[in-house]
Amino acid sequence: MNLSLYFNISLVAAFLSLPLQVHSIFACISLTCNQIVTLILQRTTRFSTILRRDMTLASIYLWITIFIVQPHKEERFIYVIYPLIYHNAAHAWNSFTHLFDFVAKKINISPDFQRKLKSFLLWGLSLMYLTLSAARVLAQVRGFSAPMHVFVSLESASTVCLGKEWYRFPSSFFIPDTSRAMFVKSAFDGLLPGRFPEDKELGWRGGISKVPESMNDQNLEELSHVVTVPSYHLSNRKGSN
Repeated sequence: MNLSLYFNISLVAAFLSLPLQVHSIFACISLTCNQIVTLILQRTTRFSTILRRDMTLASIYLWITIFIVQPHKEERFIYVIYPLIYHNAAHAWNSFTHLFDFVAKKINISPDFQRKLKSFLLWGLSLMYLTLSAARVLAQVRGFSAPMHVFVSLESASTVCLGKEWYRFPSSFFIPDTSRAMFVKSAFDGLLPGRFPEDKELGWRGGISKVPESMNDQNLEELSHVVTVPSYHLSNRKGSN
């Protein structure tokens, strides 16, 4: 579902990329066996290139298959094939134009009408993709920009206390330099993000050159990362208990 929201018709094109290779088989139907052998011998390099390309196209099918059979599924497991989805979609787009030309010649469509129809289909698909992508972006901005508006409304020298829903808010990079982001005790019992030590003696390197303390690799709660609420005037505690 998420992939269809992210890539809309590009996802469909990506999965059609390998089947669309069938048009190369159709192109050889009218050839005799001797002509096919001669073609292979003369274009060995081209066929090896096609083989490598097909193996790349098959990568997303293999990855999706592995993902489906896994008992535990997370969206981040398919981040690695995002570039391949666009690669396959672009290849499908190119293959579609060749297949369209091949079919048009087979059914004797006039060249002028063939050119106009292909242009209409390509521009129509492009417009559909751009429309769906723009709608997705606008929906994201409208539905998930509330935390950004909260940060924008902050006054200088403020302290923002975040509770259970801390992960919905952007980085503290977006709050004023004189403000600080803190965590309060809530239903979340995992390891909260730490803070970079503020050491002016390190110059431009700041706290990023120091190994952070009070961290662990078992996602265990660290109480030194939370503060008490009464000291601060702004708190995100809705649904924290």
